[in-house]
Amino acid sequence: MSNNSISRYSPGAAATTVRWKIFIIMLLLGAINYIDRTSLAIAMPYIVEEFDIQDAVVVGLLHSTFFWAYALMQIPSGVLADRFKTRTIIAWATIIWGAFQAVAALCYSTFTLAIARVGLGVSEAPIMPSGAKLMGAWLTPTERGRGSMLLDGGAALGTALGAVILTWLIAFFGSWRMAFVVAGIGTIMAGLLAWWYIRTYPHEHPYINKAELDHITEHNPTSVESGKKFKTIRYQTLLKTAQRSGINWRLGLL
Repeated sequence: MSNNSISRYSPGAAATTVRWKIFIIMLLLGAINYIDRTSLAIAMPYIVEEFDIQDAVVVGLLHSTFFWAYALMQIPSGVLADRFKTRTIIAWATIIWGAFQAVAALCYSTFTLAIARVGLGVSEAPIMPSGAKLMGAWLTPTERGRGSMLLDGGAALGTALGAVILTWLIAFFGSWRMAFVVAGIGTIMAGLLAWWYIRTYPHEHPYINKAELDHITEHNPTSVESGKKFKTIRYQTLLKTAQRSGINWRLGLL
């Protein structure tokens, strides 16, 4: 038996912190998510000049195409997170949106750039629903506040750092296109990191020890994959539920 196996199953071993490392990775992915989505705003003055865009409406449409796609994919993304392995969804979504971020550098017109932004919006959408599913599997009820902080904190971190990072990349390379390529490659690498370290359920992880696994499973029945069937709730019922209606209608108005 290897030293790693001995420490993993030793009754006296201190609990590992695999779950928190996973959510630090989710913090990173959330930050990259916002860095990539805001990249167009940073590069827009250069794009307007290069593409000779005269109409402000076109600029507005370029900005909004991402959000149309992102918004429309929210419910489908939740369905994907429920039906497939969370690890797979997170890793592939990150790799694909990194590819769209890099491919945007090849665009030669406002139309092709809009298509790239739609692809970015579609592929970024699954991250937050999948992160919420991951939180249900890995964190106990008393830990989910901290998990939400890490999951949602990426948005603020990415917004704060995005302008600085993209501006520096554009200045360093003298090209918004190269800045997009570098950002896309960095995102793809983050997706590979997610595939390497994240697991859908705690018992699947090679680096978790018995102490941490017991802590999670004893306080969180959803951390164990099972064939148990749960009652399906129709979307119409969910929309009419009193506890949810205020949130749903507020999001609709936004």
